[in-house]
Amino acid sequence: MSTDPVCVVVNPAAAGGRGRKAGRRVVEALAGAVPFQAHLTEGPGHASQLAAEAAAEGASRVLAVGGDGTVHEVAAGLLAANRKPLPPLAVHPVGTGNDFFRMTGGGRRPEDARTVLQDGVVQRFDVGRVQWDGGERTFVNLLGVGVDVDVLRRRAKYARLPGLAQYLAAFLDAVVRYRPPKVRIDAKSATSADGEADRVRVSGPATLAAITVGPSIGGGFMINPTARASDGRLDLCHVRALNWREVAGLVPRVIRGTHGGCRQVTLGRLDQAVVRSADSEPIHFELDGELVPTPARELRVQVMPGALPVLVPPRAGAPAPVATPRPRRRSSAPSARVLIGVLAAAALAVSAALPAAPAPAQETGNATVPDSILAPPASESASDSASGPGPAGAFLRGVLVPGWGHTVSGATTRGAFYFGAESLAGWMLYKTVRRLGTARQQAELRERRVGEALAAQGVEDATEREAALEADDDVARARGLVAAREEQREDWIAVAIFTLLLSGLDAFVSAHLQDFPEPLTIEGDPAVGRVEVGFRVPAPAWRRPTPASRAARARPFDRW
Repeated sequence: MSTDPVCVVVNPAAAGGRGRKAGRRVVEALAGAVPFQAHLTEGPGHASQLAAEAAAEGASRVLAVGGDGTVHEVAAGLLAANRKPLPPLAVHPVGTGNDFFRMTGGGRRPEDARTVLQDGVVQRFDVGRVQWDGGERTFVNLLGVGVDVDVLRRRAKYARLPGLAQYLAAFLDAVVRYRPPKVRIDAKSATSADGEADRVRVSGPATLAAITVGPSIGGGFMINPTARASDGRLDLCHVRALNWREVAGLVPRVIRGTHGGCRQVTLGRLDQAVVRSADSEPIHFELDGELVPTPARELRVQVMPGALPVLVPPRAGAPAPVATPRPRRRSSAPSARVLIGVLAAAALAVSAALPAAPAPAQETGNATVPDSILAPPASESASDSASGPGPAGAFLRGVLVPGWGHTVSGATTRGAFYFGAESLAGWMLYKTVRRLGTARQQAELRERRVGEALAAQGVEDATEREAALEADDDVARARGLVAAREEQREDWIAVAIFTLLLSGLDAFVSAHLQDFPEPLTIEGDPAVGRVEVGFRVPAPAWRRPTPASRAARARPFDRW
């Protein structure tokens, strides 16, 4: 292990502002074990500057504490540094997606970051480079065009909302107003089995066009399931323009990574590609979840094989075999996946990042640490967690996708329960709707037969026809079945809504209790046969009101 200091870059705005607490926990885990210098980012682009300065000053390793956007900036700073070899990059995940971190195979605890810095193995990850008129950038996992970019563009309209609500509002806005961009993609792989270049050409409106380094985007959606971070190639996934029913049916297959055979999807591997606008409109695009402010008419993409050294756990140092998605038996009820797809499609676009203020630094032994990492602000709640959302975020996630709020808060068992319960309710609702349709068809058929018999008898009066229909036993049974199915449908809708709300409320409580300050204590007193149960919760400091403050509250409108 090198004795040169490690540069720790902390994004305090990651995961809706919980990056600061994550940085404090990492600093506590590294103290005394690894020499390091910790820095807080002050705004967009600052992480790149810190990483470039660390490389120039001889840092042995760089640890990024944040989400995919933080990793994107730190990697860009390292790649721009004029130093060979580059210091390897390690990642402690704090964001909502963390798709780059998934490629490393590491653990999520602060102690895992310390272990990787001490004993990790360097693995060379591929990087993508994109050029356009007037610009050039790199990306470590994703270049995207399509609906996800539209969500990022609409986010500015809802800037006053908190992170998760902001993205949810932008997603719903995009759902209503989204118009697929018309793109033309010409991708080429320089080598193939027969020694000739493989080409992939697609053209037309696209719901999503993504070129990736790794297999997943959006927090685990396996959009390119066979992609490898160290195979010297990039991977393309193009989804043609779809209606939202088709999107909802496709998303569950994307989650499992079994969408390769869908006729709406084109997959390919490439060394270089050109993405062009098929009409007069420029293309808006994103890099690693960050919207590029300037659109372009043509994007020239190429792979940089093994350009980025990354620290991975020793067990993950050897490349693992690529798992081939197992073909699934075709379901007789495709719309059961549609309900899950509607929920998952919303989850794909939801993540958050907010800016934070800078902080001074102090010297502590063999480490340089910003004061605000070691001493959190007084307004920071004791229930905040670096590994999960706040209570409001957990509630919204739990309502949006049952179990999501629990999973990101660490309560995976309850999360699986709520997801299973909502899936069961959705499945039963789907079956009830199908049976209701069948019952209505049978009732209409019997009413038509009785009507034809009455017409043959010369009965034309509407009142007599209705009386005859009500008197017919088959028609009465069919109508009764329709009424029963309608009641069942209403019951299952109520169950589904109740499960959603209960999931959100339970996730809200889980997020509150995730970082509970003191464990529950049980003490017994054998002498008196009494058992005491106690716990401790933080409370804001109480200040005795002054005469001035009482007068201000008594005259709230004097300033007007």
